[in-house]
Amino acid sequence: MKKTLLAILFGVVLTLTGTPHGALAQTPLAYTSDRIGVTFPVQLGALRLFKVTDFEAQQRGLGTGIAYRSDNPFIGVDVFIYTLNTTVPNGHESGVIKAQIEQAIGDVHAMVAHGRYADVQVRNPPAPCRVGAILFQCAELSYTTISPQGRGQALSRVMVRGSKGHFIKLRMTWAEQADARTRPLVEQFLTSLGALLPTN
Repeated sequence: MKKTLLAILFGVVLTLTGTPHGALAQTPLAYTSDRIGVTFPVQLGALRLFKVTDFEAQQRGLGTGIAYRSDNPFIGVDVFIYTLNTTVPNGHESGVIKAQIEQAIGDVHAMVAHGRYADVQVRNPPAPCRVGAILFQCAELSYTTISPQGRGQALSRVMVRGSKGHFIKLRMTWAEQADARTRPLVEQFLTSLGALLPTN
């Protein structure tokens, strides 16, 4: 299971250096998740719905990934809704949720061994934070991306909570050199998303 989750995350975060600006395809329709009863609109803040992936078809318990993108500046936001075939308590404080945020951080560190990242640093260790009025466990990291196009400096925020028997994990990635103008757009996206997510 861990290997599969790592492979999924690996494919998602490579978008930072692997997608040329102006080349983003877009999913034309909103997506409704029956798992948590939320409709994800075509646009949230400055980001547009890019792709919805059914990971459950690959392996039971992996759920669904909903990807939002902005290409100027680049922002990648991925929402994962899954169970891992385990009991998921609601909220952000349980040991199960805290283990998931640590796993998410570990997945980023593991990319160093794959030759895709270097210099991974945890800038903000796991702690509660808000998405609108909803509390998540959150952490922020920085690292160097390595790809055929070259190296770049990236920032990434991971956030996890339990809701309606599912994990909700957010992964946001953007270029560090554009942080001053990108971070407000990330916060705007989170505010819009928080208004949609269930509170339990």
